Amino acid sequence: MEQKDIDRIIEMAWEDRTSFEAIKIQFGFTEADVITLMRRELKRSSFNLWRKRVNTGVSQKHALKRNSEISRFKCSLQKTIAMNKISKHYMEYLFVTDYKQIIEKLDQIDPVKYGSTRNYVNGAVTYLSPYISRGVISTKQVLKNVLEKGYKIAEIEYFVKELCWRDYFQRVAQVKDINKEIKQIQSTISNYEIPAQILNAATGIEGIDISIQQLHQSGYMHNHCRMYTASIICNIAKSHWYHPAKWMYYHLLDGDWASNACSWQWV
Repeated sequence: MEQKDIDRIIEMAWEDRTSFEAIKIQFGFTEADVITLMRRELKRSSFNLWRKRVNTGVSQKHALKRNSEISRFKCSLQKTIAMNKISKHYMEYLFVTDYKQIIEKLDQIDPVKYGSTRNYVNGAVTYLSPYISRGVISTKQVLKNVLEKGYKIAEIEYFVKELCWRDYFQRVAQVKDINKEIKQIQSTISNYEIPAQILNAATGIEGIDISIQQLHQSGYMHNHCRMYTASIICNIAKSHWYHPAKWMYYHLLDGDWASNACSWQWV
């Protein structure tokens, strides 16, 4: 790791308004990684002072625990960091391209934990969607692998449902024109544009802005963040769903137009 990258992570760690979540998005470092780095790089007295600020709440390092009046994820002096070498390595770790490693990821699935944590951005999601959408592996193959480990359908119901939804959307796209409303017309449309606040990751909602930045930088966005973003665009900004859905589809590493279009219409 280059010294300038270490220095930047330390700087962000000291910034009270820069959350651990923001550091992870930009550098791929978890909170534990940051603590390890700070312990190694700082004098003991400085490290203890920093930990005290974090643990006593003086520093607002945890996005979910911070004061609701804090509407941005970084301090006003912090520079925007583009997709850098560290975050690229982190994404390469999540989305390997070697087929043997992809199959190994199948064996790492915990379908029970997935069911209880999948709605959280740090939940036990599989990161298999790019391989499924590109036909490298299939939903049938994923389910077969899980069932062979002895799991019963009843105990992994939520995991199985998500696989079924993916296949269902594919079947819908085979018989309907998903570029048009397939069930009901979207109501209260005021525009057919993509809100500038969405494009610039400047909604003022920290979780959404971070997830949009991550989408632009890496092609990944957690499924619930996709739905929240779609809801803001369609139900608050009153934008028609089609062009914003195309925008998201363009950036997604696991871009699947059937799943994307149907999910946007559902929202």
